[in-house]
Amino acid sequence: LQDMTAEAGFKADTTSKLILQSLICSFPAATTAVLCMQPFDVIRTRLYNERDCAQTGAATTRTTPQEAARALLRQEGILAFWKGTSAHIMRFVPHSVLSF
Repeated sequence: LQDMTAEAGFKADTTSKLILQSLICSFPAATTAVLCMQPFDVIRTRLYNERDCAQTGAATTRTTPQEAARALLRQEGILAFWKGTSAHIMRFVPHSVLSF
């Protein structure tokens, strides 16, 4: 990190270097966390919404996370597991950067 900041011409005190280090480290960490957890969040949201529909009288087709994952993969394809990723990144990355 010190080499990167020196190459970029960033000359500042220790506090500024720590802030820059925090930004550089927390951004990819938060992005990785979102990309890894997004499929689980999508499945959880689908199950939650289906449970709400069942209370209104609609037929329930998926009751377990495995069934929801299989149905999602079969009906919408692999990329459906990462629906809403951009919104999640826009919310979580700044939070992670500020609290890192």
